[in-house]
Amino acid sequence: MEGQKKNPLIESLNAAIFQVKKVLFSPFDFKKWLFYGIISVFNCSIVNINININKPDTRINSLYSITDRIPSEQIITITVFFILFTLIIALLTIYLSANFRYVLMESILQKKMHLKEYWAKHKLRSKNYFLWIVKICSRIFLAALMFVFGFIIIISSTGNTLAMIASVLLHIILIVIIVKIIIYIFIVNTVVLPVTLHRDPSEKSGSIEEIWKSLQPEIKQKSWILFLYWLLTVVYGIFQNIVIFIICLPAIILYAGLTFISGFTGPTLLLLLFIPATAAVTVILYILIISPVAAPLGVFQISWQMALSGRLFPKYQTLIMEKDAFGKIIASKNLYEIAMEKSETEKNEIGADAITADPFTQI
Repeated sequence: MEGQKKNPLIESLNAAIFQVKKVLFSPFDFKKWLFYGIISVFNCSIVNINININKPDTRINSLYSITDRIPSEQIITITVFFILFTLIIALLTIYLSANFRYVLMESILQKKMHLKEYWAKHKLRSKNYFLWIVKICSRIFLAALMFVFGFIIIISSTGNTLAMIASVLLHIILIVIIVKIIIYIFIVNTVVLPVTLHRDPSEKSGSIEEIWKSLQPEIKQKSWILFLYWLLTVVYGIFQNIVIFIICLPAIILYAGLTFISGFTGPTLLLLLFIPATAAVTVILYILIISPVAAPLGVFQISWQMALSGRLFPKYQTLIMEKDAFGKIIASKNLYEIAMEKSETEKNEIGADAITADPFTQI
C-alpha cells in the first residue's frame, strides 16, 4: 500500500531496473541475452536510427542514366511493383512486430525463452494488435492524402479567398486529427497493451478499442503521468540512439565506404555489389551488433511500460514488486502469479467460511 502512495513513474522505473537484473543477470546467459536482443530488434521498439550520407553526384547521374534508357511503360510497371513490394514488406514488418511484442512481454514476465510457445499463446492477441495497427496507419495515410489535397487547393486557388480559408481550416483540422491519433498510439503502446493480457482476445471486451473505452476515464485523470513518461522516453530515446550509434560506428563507416565506391563504378557494379553488400551489412548490424545492446534496452522499456500500466490501473496488475521492511525490492511477480495467489486466498476464505458455517463446529 505504501508503494502506491509514491510517484508511479519512479516506482515503475525502479521495477523496470529490477526486472532487467532478474531477466538478464540472474544468472547471466549470453544465449538468453542474444534471444532478448533479437526479439527487441524485431519488436521495433528499440532501433530507430536514420543514417543519412551524402551520395556522390556520379552515383546519382548513373541512376539517371539507367532511368533514361528505360521506356516510360516499364517505368510505370517498375513503380507499381516497388509500391506493392514496399507495402508487402511494411505489412510483414508490422505483423512480425505485433507478434514479437507479445513474445517479448511474455518472456519478460516468465523470465524464460520459449519463442514457439509464446507465439502460439498470444497468436490471437497479436492478430488483433496487427489489425489495429493497420487500421490506424490507414487513418494516418488518408489524413495525409487529404492534407496534400488541401495544399494543392491552396496553390491552385490564388485569389480565391474563400477557398484558401476553407483549405487552411481543413489543414488545421487534419493536424489536430493526426496529433490525436499519434497520442492515441502512444498511450495504447505504453499502458493499454499490457491490459490486453488480462482480457480474453476472442471476446469483444478483449479488443484494444474496447479496453481503450473502459480505461479512458482513468487515462484522463492521470494524463499528467503519461505526459511526464513521454518526456522521459524522449530523453531515454536520445540516449539509446547515441549508444547504438557509437557501437555501430564501424558498420556505418563500412556503409559509407560502399556508398562512396559505388558512385565511381557505374550502374552494373552499383546494382550487383552495392545493394547486396548493403543488405548483408544491415543484417550483420542488426543481429551481431545491435542485438546485444538492444537486450537491456528492450527489456527495460517493456518492463517499465508493464509496471507503469499496473500502477495507473490497479485492477490490471501485470508486473508488481515485493519489498522488504526497508522498502528495497526483493522479488517480482507477474500477472499469473498474482492471479494464482488471489485464487488461493479466495479458496482459503471460502474454506474458512464453510468451517464457520458447519453446524457440527458449533457444538
